[in-house]
Amino acid sequence: MSLGDQMRAAAAGEGDWRPPDGWQGTVKIIDGGAFKARTSGNTFAKVRLQIVGGELAGRQFDHLMSLSPRALEISVESLLVYGVDLERIDELDDLDRAMFDLVNTHTYEVTVRINNDFVNVSVHRATTSESDVPNPVEPAAPARPATMSFDDFIGGGDDAA
Repeated sequence: MSLGDQMRAAAAGEGDWRPPDGWQGTVKIIDGGAFKARTSGNTFAKVRLQIVGGELAGRQFDHLMSLSPRALEISVESLLVYGVDLERIDELDDLDRAMFDLVNTHTYEVTVRINNDFVNVSVHRATTSESDVPNPVEPAAPARPATMSFDDFIGGGDDAA
């Protein structure tokens, strides 16, 4: 999401929108990253999700995943379903790149729970998105029936004298 898109969303009052408690649906990742909070020093992974289909289609909300020791197991579970390859993560910058690489690659089935004003997102399943690149495949030409044998073609058939 560009800065202009973020500013327009904030002006329209959509900046802090979140799905209602108990909402279940399909989303796609439109932005992602990992960062260290300046004030607390805690690390987080974050994706911006856009709802795909239904009456809330197009609405967006954030899934913020704490990487603190207390929350790490739950966050890693979500990261794995999103498609992060943990074998490729050594530093926070690696996770930041991996999160961004998830943009528009899959759709996800999620459930949202609101708990003490926090948005908890459970990621259930990922599905590969359809490519937006057209792939016009020409049907294969039918094979021509053989009209003579190879031996006949080179002149070595039974009729050759």
